[in-house]
Amino acid sequence: MSEKKTKRRDFLFTATYAVGAVGVGATVWPMIDQMNPDASVKALASTEVDVSAVNPGKTITVLWRGKPVFIRRRTQDEIAEARSVKLDDLKHPETDEDRAKNPEWLVMLGVCTHLGCVPLDQKGDYNGWFCPCHGSHYDTSGRIRKGPAPTNMEIPKFELPSLDNKSFQDNDLRTKNFKLVNFFASWCPPCKVEHSNLIKLSKRLEIFGISNLLIKVRFKS
Repeated sequence: MSEKKTKRRDFLFTATYAVGAVGVGATVWPMIDQMNPDASVKALASTEVDVSAVNPGKTITVLWRGKPVFIRRRTQDEIAEARSVKLDDLKHPETDEDRAKNPEWLVMLGVCTHLGCVPLDQKGDYNGWFCPCHGSHYDTSGRIRKGPAPTNMEIPKFELPSLDNKSFQDNDLRTKNFKLVNFFASWCPPCKVEHSNLIKLSKRLEIFGISNLLIKVRFKS
């Protein structure tokens, strides 16, 4: 009789423990699931900007999660000036080629790396940006040249939608092989004329096609 009671107690204890474990599991899972980003959060991880109306020498500012992003379409003089700078002359040595994979377009966080102020465009001693808060001067590549800022303005990770609706990242352009990034728009007559030549060239050179100058900027987490 006592043996049966013992087994019954064991069964009740086991059953109670199992129910308790299920209860804990049902409580923990929603908590863990809530920690995963929902669709709205994931959507905020990137932003698309149509820059087809931006003329050379002009900058537009886009806000992402409260942070400004500078997208500048540089002139040939600005590109030449940025690429003529020696690394030995820089506080934070970075080549312009590494900062602007497509030399015409410079995309960076519009935040001074000193104390987080927003620099002014086309100001300062180096024809780039000037921070009015504490006097940091940046060149046409967004690199710190004078003042208290310790580093260059940050270049975010970004993706460029291609003509075949696929995308590639800036890291895809950082390999040693030569590449051609072709900005194409359906309303552009020269783009249509050069298309056949690009097809021939693609047999010898990797070509990335960008439709309608649509830049998708994705920030570092």
